[in-house]
Amino acid sequence: MSQSITQGSDLSRIARHSVVYFIASILTKGLHALLLPLYTHWLTPDDYAVFSNLYAVSSLIVVATSLYLDNAYARFYFDVCDNARELSKLFSTLFIFLTVWGIFAASATYFLLSRPLANAYNVTPIPYVLVICLIPLFSQFNALAQTHFRSQHRSGLVTSSTYVLSTANAAVAVILLVGYHASAQALLWGALAGEAASAILLFRRLAKEQMIRLTFDRKTLWTSLVYSVGLIPLTAAGWLSGYSDRILIAWLGNMNDSGIYSVAFEIGRVINIIILAIFMVYGPMMFALLKEQKQENVIRIERFQSFYIHLLVGSAFFLSLFAPDIYRVAVSQKYYEGVVWVPIIAAAFVFAGFRKLYATPIYYHKLTLLISLGGIVQAGLNFLINYWFIPRYGAGVAAWSKLITMLFAAAFFNLLCRKYQPIRIDKAALGVTGMTLGGCLGAYLIVAYGLRLHGLPLFACKLAILAGAIVLTWRSRFGHALSKLAIEIKARMQPPQKV
Repeated sequence: MSQSITQGSDLSRIARHSVVYFIASILTKGLHALLLPLYTHWLTPDDYAVFSNLYAVSSLIVVATSLYLDNAYARFYFDVCDNARELSKLFSTLFIFLTVWGIFAASATYFLLSRPLANAYNVTPIPYVLVICLIPLFSQFNALAQTHFRSQHRSGLVTSSTYVLSTANAAVAVILLVGYHASAQALLWGALAGEAASAILLFRRLAKEQMIRLTFDRKTLWTSLVYSVGLIPLTAAGWLSGYSDRILIAWLGNMNDSGIYSVAFEIGRVINIIILAIFMVYGPMMFALLKEQKQENVIRIERFQSFYIHLLVGSAFFLSLFAPDIYRVAVSQKYYEGVVWVPIIAAAFVFAGFRKLYATPIYYHKLTLLISLGGIVQAGLNFLINYWFIPRYGAGVAAWSKLITMLFAAAFFNLLCRKYQPIRIDKAALGVTGMTLGGCLGAYLIVAYGLRLHGLPLFACKLAILAGAIVLTWRSRFGHALSKLAIEIKARMQPPQKV
């Protein structure tokens, strides 16, 4: 299995599978961005803040419910993937444990949090707190099942489950919001319906393939927990860095600003969707490449790094460039204040993408405590900056603190990677990326501030800048590699000639 994953062109495999995952990710993690016109029309910033804050709490509960065991499965899958019996034992052991533990954790968190959350956000424990405690129970099953199928590069099945999740999520949320004016709870019920529907679909397939058995091995569980528990501080720190900002804005500022910031965050994190789509494919590939421990495989990772950085930087720049246009088309006017935060949040996720790339080899070498150390320091800095400065300078502090701390995390993991799994940076390729970005930025500053264009003329110039960037990329060695990839895909799609 690991050999089949590493055979062939990295870019070809990523192109074939990441496009599928990207579309799937747009329909889940990007679902809010797609439905923002509807959500921002029907919800006030205060209502949206209630949803985003409670969903953030639900994401924290996931840490206690899942114990990050899906990541342990992703790591140990390649140690047993060639033995069907051992693989089934690994999966079944984790599934049985997560079922028992998940029910207990969901029940305990409801009784602990129902009264404090109800009082803090002026909501009723049922359904608000009950729903956010049930979402993690199903999401942990989804995470485990999708990790199994992604490790096998079965992108079609993962995508099918994602379509089910997104359809159920959107249908329930829209019906309750528009038909019954259910406010923030409509979006929470939608999230629960989507996770439950997807989990049912995936586990039906797992049962059919006899992956789920009444097999429980204590040694397997202990090995997995030792690996995953070391990541729990990192996961908790990741929550603190990624979700606590909107809660602190609500508590230290006001609910209105929290809602406006949450919408800007949804748009800016489109960059994270690209990262996740790529690493759904390249994460297992990188594990398999490092398992073979061949120098040419490290060179393959280094070549991929150049394209990856260029893609992230370019995507963030053009998302920022067209952010005002996105707001005018897709967001209600009462949220417009947040448009200035989108470029900062997008840039922060670029550094999050660097961190993801450099952390993956560290995951492979099981250095989870070092990973957690970096995550804890990053989260602590993020929390302190927000806590100290949000009351003085407002919600925009959260965007800047995210950028600063993500930059720190990227640098930290780069240093770790240099020590334990050196991956060289192609300075020439980085120079191409910098020159392309610099040229596009300079052109925008000239037309926007030098010529003082606005409205339709400015939008036309943005499109011209976009076209120029595409031309520059296509004429560089990035473009030559992409052209070669297009030829390979075209040849693969052509039917064999009859003799």
